[in-house]
Amino acid sequence: MIAQLSGKVARIEPGIVVLDVAGVGYMVNVVASVTAKTPDVGMPVILHTHLVVREDDLSLYGFGTVQELLAFKLLISASGVGPRVALALLSTLSVDELARAVAANDTKTVALAPGVGPRLAQRICLEIGDKLAAIAIESRVASVTTVQSQSHANGTEFEDAVEALVSLGFARLDARRAAERVIAQSETTNLKAADIIHAAIKILSDGGR
Repeated sequence: MIAQLSGKVARIEPGIVVLDVAGVGYMVNVVASVTAKTPDVGMPVILHTHLVVREDDLSLYGFGTVQELLAFKLLISASGVGPRVALALLSTLSVDELARAVAANDTKTVALAPGVGPRLAQRICLEIGDKLAAIAIESRVASVTTVQSQSHANGTEFEDAVEALVSLGFARLDARRAAERVIAQSETTNLKAADIIHAAIKILSDGGR
């Protein structure tokens, strides 16, 4: 089983990333969040993967987080949900969004994904609702823990950045969330307030995307 690939981006196509791992190109079917965040060709990237073996086909599916991978495995365990449908679900809805919809038996939201009709949406809600909710909770706990530890490491830089954003007219809650997101996505724990402010303004100006 190929559980993870670490290499350089060789090519990016809609729904596909070709990863060069020690000279071997792996074609990986990926969720939309991966192609949105994947760096330029030639840059390093790590994908959590699942290999689907069929009689006439070997297909790799890749994810940016372990939680997405776990959700994918859980989805394909449900009756009538194949890898393509599971990928479509996780490309349409985040793990948290999907978990909330399933927990609320919101079949309309689940059925927003291509290839998912009302009956299949209902089946997903019934069969894996509790397990999917557990994965989403783990994801939120991990995210909060990371942000808190990194915010602490940045000390007053985080608070200074938030105050500066508020003084620029942004709501305090939005400012804190944007600053936390900047820190969570940063590869360093030594961000300066100016760095946080600059990146947070971009997030806030893009409507939080």
